[in-house]
Amino acid sequence: MHSAFADTPNHETPSLSPPYNHSFTERPFATHCTHSFATHCSRLPEDIVINHIMPFIYNTQSPLLLQDIQDFTENQNILTHLTKTDNELFRHILKFCHKHSIYIINLLSRSFHFRQKTNPDKIQCVNNHFHIFNAFKKDIKRKLKCLIGLLTPVERMKLVNKILIY
Repeated sequence: MHSAFADTPNHETPSLSPPYNHSFTERPFATHCTHSFATHCSRLPEDIVINHIMPFIYNTQSPLLLQDIQDFTENQNILTHLTKTDNELFRHILKFCHKHSIYIINLLSRSFHFRQKTNPDKIQCVNNHFHIFNAFKKDIKRKLKCLIGLLTPVERMKLVNKILIY
C-alpha cells in the first residue's frame, strides 16, 4: 500500500498538499474512521497526528496480525452467542485458563501495559480486577475482551471447542 509519507524522510512534517489540501479539522482519515477516533485525534497536537498516527494508519499490517484480529472478532461473537451471560463466559475463561495451566497473571503479562507493572502491582491488579469475587462488579465486557484478546488464536479455538462440548 502506498504511504502518504513515502517522500517524507524521517517522518518530517509533510506539506498539506493533495490529498491534504483541506483544513486540519477535516482530516482525510476522519471519513474512514469512527467518529470517536476522529474526535480523539482532533484533541491531539497536529504534529503528533501527522508524524505518529497517520503513518501507522497508512502502513500495511502483517497478515498474521490481520488474521489474529479477524479471528478475535469471530471467536468473540461465537463465545458471546454460546453463553447466556457475560458472567458465565468469564467463568468459562477462568476454568479454561486453570485447566490449561495458563495463569491469569501470565496471560495478562502478554499485554504491554501489564508487563510494565512491578510484581506487587501485577498481583494487586489481578486480585482487584480478575479475582472471581471481584470480577463481576464492573467492566465485565471490557475484561472479557481483554482476556479473549490476549489468548492466542489456537487457545481461542480450544476455548470455543470446550464451551461447545460443555
